[in-house]
Amino acid sequence: MPRTIAPLNAPAPADLPRLRWNADQYESLFMMGLLPSGKYELIAGDVVEKMPIKDSHAYIVTLLFAFFSRFCAFPLLRPAFTLAISTNDLPEPDFAVLTTPTPTRTACGYLQPTDLQLVVEVSDATLTRDLTAKATLYAAAGIGEYWVIDVVGRCLRVHVGPNAGIYTRVIEYAETDLVAPGFSLTDTVLVSALLP
Repeated sequence: MPRTIAPLNAPAPADLPRLRWNADQYESLFMMGLLPSGKYELIAGDVVEKMPIKDSHAYIVTLLFAFFSRFCAFPLLRPAFTLAISTNDLPEPDFAVLTTPTPTRTACGYLQPTDLQLVVEVSDATLTRDLTAKATLYAAAGIGEYWVIDVVGRCLRVHVGPNAGIYTRVIEYAETDLVAPGFSLTDTVLVSALLP
């Protein structure tokens, strides 16, 4: 006789077979109109949905422009762009400072990690992903400095010293602290000036 049992509420096993995408396949999804542009990024072969950009997010990017433009030429500042890290990784950082106004680009026009001094992610709903998967990705790519602006926690986490896929040092700055990018230690900003 059938019996009623409680549903299994455990998450799906992580070892389920998954279809891994490469950069060419990922680009084809956009070219064929199967995915809307600007709403996804490719992380470790997975097509990951990006969170919708809130007004506070856009405002923080504007604040980053204002701060960095005090000592960096405009062509060195980039908001929301696709970064070609590997054939399975095309993340879209929220902001970056380039090393040169004429960066090396891939055939698709994407920037490469060697042209970046600093990458910034603005985190409101993506904090865990930004502190784990993206930190690992940027460290493995050799990006020297990675900032995560924690909107909810009202702090800034600065990752430096990439080595073997991890950042060797992570410093958390409260909103009352001054911070300076590693490439320009005399140019400081109060963390609260980068928050809404």
